[in-house]
Amino acid sequence: MKIFFCTLVATFVVWAGETSAVRADIFYPDDRTVIASWEAGPEEKPELSSLKKSLDEARSLNGSGLALRRIIRLTNAIISSGNFEPEMLLFKARLQQHQHAFIDAASTIRQYTEKYGKTPSAQLLQATIAINLGKSDEAEAACRSLAGTGEPALSAICLLDIRSQQSPDLDDYKKLEQLHQYSGVATSATLDGWLREILASLALELNRPEEASAWLDNVDFNQVPLSRVALWADIQLALDQPDRVLNTLSPIINDPDNVDDAIMLRLAQAEKLSKNGTLWTEAMAQRVAMRAWRDDGVHAAQLARYYLDIQPDPLKALKYARLNWEHGKTRADKILLERAVDSQIESEEK
Repeated sequence: MKIFFCTLVATFVVWAGETSAVRADIFYPDDRTVIASWEAGPEEKPELSSLKKSLDEARSLNGSGLALRRIIRLTNAIISSGNFEPEMLLFKARLQQHQHAFIDAASTIRQYTEKYGKTPSAQLLQATIAINLGKSDEAEAACRSLAGTGEPALSAICLLDIRSQQSPDLDDYKKLEQLHQYSGVATSATLDGWLREILASLALELNRPEEASAWLDNVDFNQVPLSRVALWADIQLALDQPDRVLNTLSPIINDPDNVDDAIMLRLAQAEKLSKNGTLWTEAMAQRVAMRAWRDDGVHAAQLARYYLDIQPDPLKALKYARLNWEHGKTRADKILLERAVDSQIESEEK
């Protein structure tokens, strides 16, 4: 496996709804360094529904980073044209959130609400972005604004989720359980999956890994978001079942080179714990070398975890935990930074 490889991506400009070809560029993955360029053919302007479907596919277990970068470029081009439907701004904010550009995402949400008002979709996204920026009051306010709009339980779920991310609480867990049982949320596959992920995450935080695992039973790992796959893997590792992680995920991964950092990290952790093979450990080492060479802030959390849990290096762990903290201010980000600080202190005391 090579540390560096090139990907072919196309860049387009959209003017008043018409797409004109600009060029095809070769980039390093997730990088903006163009090393070759030539004319490319035209591509149709995609509908928002098509972009949403493509994003869901790109952010799945066998999704493509190349596809994600193409979605980002097409979205920016469409918005730059001035000819787009309002929901496209929310989609752009979602993409910015995926790239950990939370400040930019918050700005995009403000642009949307100032022009089109506070819709349920906008407020849910705003709550998520605000908590990633460490703005808990703003996140809770966004959740409260959902009361009386759309799904009756939406505001309560949002609020309890935000609170549990700040301070996991058994009472909040019980309330979310009751909402899942009695609110009717379970009749919607999307809402049911979302609430089950919240409950599983909170159960794990409350040191109830068996319950956490039960919330994610019968998950189709090729269909759910990567966050749910990573959470499931964390739960299995907490249950001391690393072989289950390897035996479940490895066979359904189409291309090891294309695996998301968060999933590859957990597979490498499982290998280390089970002492069963080195495929993912070696792949993660190659990936980390590439990310570290570029001082990659987007993947800083995974780099910090790598240097804490797989190839211990307190100095590097602290470096990337601090870099990650510059991007995100959630409780998980804080815990990661504290782990890195403790690791560095322990190494100095030896």
